[in-house]
Formats: sequence, C-alpha cells, structure tokens
Amino acid sequence: MGHGRVQRTTTDTLSDPDMLSITFDIDPSVSRIDDEHMKLAKYMKEQFLTIDIYDADSKFLFATAKVPMFELLRQQSPHVVRAKEVEASAPDSAEFRASIQVIMSNMGKRDRETLKPTD
Repeated sequence: MGHGRVQRTTTDTLSDPDMLSITFDIDPSVSRIDDEHMKLAKYMKEQFLTIDIYDADSKFLFATAKVPMFELLRQQSPHVVRAKEVEASAPDSAEFRASIQVIMSNMGKRDRETLKPTD
C-alpha cells in the first residue's frame, strides 16, 4: 500500500480517557502512487480489521475480533460513521469470549478540514 501517515492519539471522546483514536491519511500527492485512492477502496472492500485483545496481567492473547472494513467505504459521501458491536472469539477456536463496541469513521480531507476547531 502507499506511504500514509499514521497518528495514534488518546482522545477525550465522550469524556472517556480510555478511548483511542488512530488516524491514517492517504495523500497521493505525497506518496506519488497512481490511483492510490482506488487501491485503498479495493483493499477496504476485501479486508478485515483484526483486533487482538490481551490479558493485561499475563500478556496472554485472550481473544480476537474481526471488523469488516467495507462498511467504511464512503461511496461519494463526505464522511461515514459506523458503530458496531463485534464478537471476540478465542484465537484458537470459535469460543465466544467477549464483545467490543467500536466506532469507526472515514472522513474525506475536505470534510475534515471544515470540522477542525478554530483558534
């Protein structure tokens, strides 16, 4: 895939300090990859985001959840937001272990710039 920029920041989303936000920017003018946005759309259509959940004390892999990324395809919309509850299963079997709540968004560059806070 291209040379995007990844930012991992803790955000005060709904006043919860445990929320995590990860931003990945795709900018063909920086990466100079032809049709990078089309390659990203195809990738998102076919792939899943895998979330591994570890036990904090033992550092043992407790469960794995898979989130389909095709739901984030904007299809000419300025932005898309999806809230999901995803089942997490044991990594070596299909045994249900937990469920997690995920809020995902895909925001176009122009739409993101209009939502930036002003100083």
